[in-house]
Amino acid sequence: MRGKYDGFTLRNEAGELESVYLHRLILETFEGPAGGRLQGAHLAGNRKNNTVGNLRWVTAYANAQHKKLHGTSGR
Repeated sequence: MRGKYDGFTLRNEAGELESVYLHRLILETFEGPAGGRLQGAHLAGNRKNNTVGNLRWVTAYANAQHKKLHGTSGR
């Protein structure tokens, strides 16, 4: 798993390992599946703040613009 975001590895029902990002798991739990190619965005620009109020599903374009706004696109 890349070191940018908080995450962990789970074993699925087939016994295979899967990497999971915490922010995506929180969004899927509280907001439902992403649908399409949506990405999870951290509204405050802080990748360590994984509270549901700081997260939302966005398009790749909107996420890129959001990262530029917060100066986090180069991390």
